[in-house]
Amino acid sequence: MAKGKPPILTEEQVLDYLISHPEFFASHPEALPEAPPSTSGNVVELQGFMVGRLQTQLKEARHECDELAALYRDHTSHEKVAHDAALAIIGARTLEQLLAVLTIDMLTRLNVDLIRVGLESGLASAYGAQYHEDNYSGVALLDVGVVEELLVGKPTRVLPDTRKLQVEGLYQVWTEGVRQVQSCVLLRLWLPRLKRVGLLALGAKTPNHFKSKDATQLLQFVARVLELKLDHLLFINGDEEWI
Repeated sequence: MAKGKPPILTEEQVLDYLISHPEFFASHPEALPEAPPSTSGNVVELQGFMVGRLQTQLKEARHECDELAALYRDHTSHEKVAHDAALAIIGARTLEQLLAVLTIDMLTRLNVDLIRVGLESGLASAYGAQYHEDNYSGVALLDVGVVEELLVGKPTRVLPDTRKLQVEGLYQVWTEGVRQVQSCVLLRLWLPRLKRVGLLALGAKTPNHFKSKDATQLLQFVARVLELKLDHLLFINGDEEWI
């Protein structure tokens, strides 16, 4: 019985096979021409094509490596800043020292223009917090519920451009300094001993200042250290009465 002729493969079938088996030429190098064939007419220079493709893949791999290296350096830099900030907060022995760390030292460490710590209190309306225009950083008393209103149920909220947003409660945080703040990040504070809700607000005079998600996550770590330290100092000093 005569055998039938083997089926003729189409170009599409060959291409599909080679795409599905990228190791084919590595296993069968004899299938590649030893010298680049002529590119005249319809002849394709397969070797040149493969070399070109490998060069492109190599450039892409190098680009990805450069991006990973840059991300690592950026993460390491942010991590050191957060670590140093946490140590400075822990090192404060008094409430006055802690406020000095926050309003002076942290401005440089965290590369921001304003820092405000807000604490919710039923007495907020009785205290009119005023700050000199050169230093709007400090502590503010907030009406009860303002933190939840600002954070809309989240532990952290980034406002990239406050000029384009009408955010209720933002004036209570920054008071007159709100005119200078063009972007800010808000982080929830919880003082367990005093059972008070608070807010750590970092502001910048330029929009879109807080871009790195990695940096924002590290700021959450700083906020956790701050809330414990602030809760401790207010509790041992008996300062919970004024809030």
